[in-house]
Amino acid sequence: MADEAKGRQDPTGTEAAANMVDLAFHSPVPRLYFNGFAVAYGASDVTLVLQLNGTPIGLLHTSYPIAKTLGDKLTAGIGQVEKVAGVTFPSNEELTQKMQEAQEGSKK
Repeated sequence: MADEAKGRQDPTGTEAAANMVDLAFHSPVPRLYFNGFAVAYGASDVTLVLQLNGTPIGLLHTSYPIAKTLGDKLTAGIGQVEKVAGVTFPSNEELTQKMQEAQEGSKK
């Protein structure tokens, strides 16, 4: 069995990520839901202000390489879900614009 585990590779880190998520769900780490955010860029790091209905609820600070990797992973994962579901999720900006256009259209 040890030889089997040595020969098995997980080049995408999928198994490690799944293990980390499982560990997080079963530990007392803070859980946050957010539906908005603001981003600030410094010389050596990125700060995300997590918001719930416009109210700040948390801060995340990270390095540029980690922020870029997070963005890449989110883009790839959301792309996979969109492909499987046969839908394209609008960004918050796109959705806000469409809602404003609909409101303006209903006023005419």
